[in-house]
Amino acid sequence: MKNDTLKTIVDRRLSAMDWTGQDAVLRALHTSGAPQPWRRLRLALVMALITLLLLGTALALGLKYSENYNRRKQADQALMDTYGFTQEAMGMFHVQESSTPDGMQFTYVSYMNDDKVGTYTVALPAKGKARTTWSHAGADPAMLSGGLDAIIWGAPQLNAYVHVKNAYYQKTGEFDWSNAGSWTLEQRTHSDPHPADSRFQR
Repeated sequence: MKNDTLKTIVDRRLSAMDWTGQDAVLRALHTSGAPQPWRRLRLALVMALITLLLLGTALALGLKYSENYNRRKQADQALMDTYGFTQEAMGMFHVQESSTPDGMQFTYVSYMNDDKVGTYTVALPAKGKARTTWSHAGADPAMLSGGLDAIIWGAPQLNAYVHVKNAYYQKTGEFDWSNAGSWTLEQRTHSDPHPADSRFQR
């Protein structure tokens, strides 16, 4: 036994094994690495179906976004036409969208003092014209008169506020802040925010 070579030992072991069906095993091993045509076709069909589903979902989302965007623009325009807001003043509102049995509703809440500015609502029915309402619509006209010192702010006051605020930020952008520590009292006064900024914030 000691003189048997490794080849002899292996041959002896293999000769004792049952190789029934060895041709079938060899054929399976020979062909297993090559995918069958019907498998490739099935894979291609699955990939095509997945691609179509993804494209359909993306298209549906795009159409939904486009529809909501267009209706939001309609609501903004209705508010500007009814109350006289400028495009810049519209940026002072946070807009809440909600669905109604008749269409959509847009609620405009000011980033500033709600009691002073109030809340605006635009209802957009599926058919027909937009309907706009304002929570301060029935207020005493005297409370709406005047400038930024008015008790209630309507579109004129909010438009004026935005104009003053934008002018202030434009002006401060021109200052050389690197030497602010050596400014005179007059220079510091010019750089302070407009009084209206602090009085009407929350």
